[in-house]
Amino acid sequence: MPQRQLGLAMAWQYGPRGLILLGETGVGKTRAAWMLLKRVLVEDKKEHAFLWFDAIGFGHAIAKHYRLEDAEDWLARVAAIPLLFFDDLGKLKLTERAEVELFGVIEKRCAAELPLIVTTNDTGDSLAARMTDIRGPAMIRRLREFCEPIHF
Repeated sequence: MPQRQLGLAMAWQYGPRGLILLGETGVGKTRAAWMLLKRVLVEDKKEHAFLWFDAIGFGHAIAKHYRLEDAEDWLARVAAIPLLFFDDLGKLKLTERAEVELFGVIEKRCAAELPLIVTTNDTGDSLAARMTDIRGPAMIRRLREFCEPIHF
């Protein structure tokens, strides 16, 4: 794992700006993110509630909560959770519904100044290209504004 990037990630402090770890597969982005979460939640003894989703987990969770007919409440809880981690964002193309809801969650978190931790193999342009023209560029703009990038 690149030590400089790990050091930058580990220096992150909980606050309104999140963190986005970008780079090729297998370079340690996810491991660095989990090490950071361990530091924040265990070693720093922050009692933050947090959620994480892998590449397909968010879409599956949305589908589940729509079946349970509690999606609106669930999405409000996801948007308001103190710390949210998306691992491998953009790895898979999202359904229209999942993309809409992901955009909404990110929009609400940015407005509330709640941090995101994100790992991705994509650049802003390639991630936006995986989404519709309506939401892709706007979501990337918000991620750039509210997350500190670390290139692995």
